[in-house]
Amino acid sequence: MRRAVLDAPSRHRGTAGFLLVEALATMAIGAVILVGLSTLVGLMLRTADKAAAQAQGLEQTDRTVAALTREIQALTRARWSGAEPRSFIFVGEPDRIMFARSASKAGASRAGAVPSTAVVTIQGSGANAGGRLLYAEAPLAPGSASLADLRFGPVRDLHEGAIAVRFAYFGRAGDAGGEVLVDAWPLSAALPTAVRIGIVDPATGSLLRSLRVPVLIEAEPGCAAPETAFCSRADPKKRAQAAVPPARSGQR
Repeated sequence: MRRAVLDAPSRHRGTAGFLLVEALATMAIGAVILVGLSTLVGLMLRTADKAAAQAQGLEQTDRTVAALTREIQALTRARWSGAEPRSFIFVGEPDRIMFARSASKAGASRAGAVPSTAVVTIQGSGANAGGRLLYAEAPLAPGSASLADLRFGPVRDLHEGAIAVRFAYFGRAGDAGGEVLVDAWPLSAALPTAVRIGIVDPATGSLLRSLRVPVLIEAEPGCAAPETAFCSRADPKKRAQAAVPPARSGQR
């Protein structure tokens, strides 16, 4: 009986040791679970931040494209002053576009109001970190014969972000009536039919998306009767042929 009592503490010590091992194992498993949970939460937060940044970038890109579209569609057929032939106020390069547009559409809607004309230049720049679009505007004074006669106002950022903007130009392809796409517009006596706004990855130079913006010159007065008046979109050969009256039957 006495011996049994003396042996009891040894059994309790064995049980206590077993419980300590279980506690240590439980703590180790809990630590692993906590590490996994913290890693998962961090991954979810990074994914959410990346998605929010992408959404913000897409929204900014859409605003930039919308602003460029409005500017290009307001293009007007102004020409430099000087001796004939007078060239259109238009420069088309991959990273730069310059043209004349109506400076006051609201003023044109009032009776007797004459809308003023402005020359805008949009210059793009890109690097591995992103791209920028710089915008400047100058009033087109009567008698302006070249860029030297213009006084541009302050330069402002039209876009700054992770993407770059590049321009390309659609033009007529001879008598076939189709269109060709060129990186730079080489003609000063004609305007392109459309401008392509390209969204480019600055790091790789690859085209991510693009938008074709028609140059709205169909409203040019001479285009209503190109055979008798000047129309920048009419083929000179066809205009010359149309100007020759057809022979009447029985005419000798």
